[in-house]
Amino acid sequence: MRDRVLTKVQATVGFVSSVTAPKLVNHKRIHTPKDIIVDIREFYGVQISYQQVWRAKERALEMIRGKPSAGYRQMPRYINMLNTVYPNSYIRMQKTEEDEFIYLFVALRPLIRGVDYCRPIVIVDGAHLGGAYKGTFVSASTLDGVGYIFPLAYDVVDTKNDCSWTWFFEQFKNAFGEREEMCVVSDRNESIMKSVRIVFPNIPHYACIWHLWKNVCGNFKRSRNTLSDLFYSMAKAYTKEDFDKLMAKVDKIDHRVKEYLEDAGYEKWSRVHSTVNRGRMMASNIAKYINGCLVEARQLSILEFLEEVRILFGSWHCKNREIASYRKTHWGEDLRRY
Repeated sequence: MRDRVLTKVQATVGFVSSVTAPKLVNHKRIHTPKDIIVDIREFYGVQISYQQVWRAKERALEMIRGKPSAGYRQMPRYINMLNTVYPNSYIRMQKTEEDEFIYLFVALRPLIRGVDYCRPIVIVDGAHLGGAYKGTFVSASTLDGVGYIFPLAYDVVDTKNDCSWTWFFEQFKNAFGEREEMCVVSDRNESIMKSVRIVFPNIPHYACIWHLWKNVCGNFKRSRNTLSDLFYSMAKAYTKEDFDKLMAKVDKIDHRVKEYLEDAGYEKWSRVHSTVNRGRMMASNIAKYINGCLVEARQLSILEFLEEVRILFGSWHCKNREIASYRKTHWGEDLRRY
C-alpha cells in the first residue's frame, strides 16, 4: 500500500504556490516556471506540468502583492501620503467620468527645487508597463551642473498618444513653468512633437541623434557602416566648417542620406545648427538608462512600481547631495543664469 500511494504523489497548485511565494518576494530575482519545476522535482520528487506551475506562480504573486485592481483603488491614499511626506509637491491624477484611472503625474518638491540649477534641457521618453492593466511609464529628466542624472517628473498613462503626451506636458508646464532657452529632446515620436508644439509653442524640439541614425540605417542599409562615424561627428561638430566638410563626404558616399538629413532639419539633430545650447545632451540616453533601471519594477502592481520609482530617484538625489556636500566650492554656478 505504501509503495502504491507514495509513487503517485501529486502537488496541488496551492502547495506549489505556498512553496514558491518566498522566492518571489524580491521582484528583481528571476524565478521562471522552469525553475519552479526543477525545484519541486529535486526537493519533493514530484513532476508537475507547466500549466500547473503557471497558475501556482500567479496565485503566489497575488498572495504577495494582492490583486492588481487594489492598487488603483488605493491611489488617492497613496497620493495623500506623498503630499504629506513631500509638501508643496505637484501631483495630479486624471480620471474618467466613470471614476476610472487614466493619468498620474508626479513632480516631488526636492526635484522641483533643484531644476533651477540644471540646464533647461528636458529629455522625455516612455516605457511600457508589464502589469495586468499595462499602461506606459513616462519620465522627464535632465543633467545637473556636475553631469549627473537629475530626474524631474514621472507619469503613468494608459498609452502613448496625443492626449496623454499633451496632458503630461501641460502638467509639466504647471509644475516647472517655461524657462528661458528651454528645449525638449526625445525620439522622433509624432505625438511628442505635436504635444510640444501645443503646450510649448515657443520652445524647440530636438531629435535624439541615436533614433535619427536608427532611421537612417533602416532606410539606407548599405551605407550605415561607412557613414556611422561621419554622422556622429557631424552631429557633435562645433563649427559649421567642420560640419560642411563632413556633409560633403556623406554626399559623395550616398546623396540620399544627405537629402534625408536635410529633410529632417539640421537644427533638429546638429549641435552647431541648434538654436539652443544643448551641451552634450544630444541623445535621450539618460531616459533609456532610467527605463533600464526599472525593467523588473515595471512588472509590479501600480503602487509597488510607483514606490520603486520614488525610491530610485530619491536615492540618486540623496547620493548626489552627499557628494556635493564634501566640496568647498560650488558646482554649476554658471548654470544659475538659466
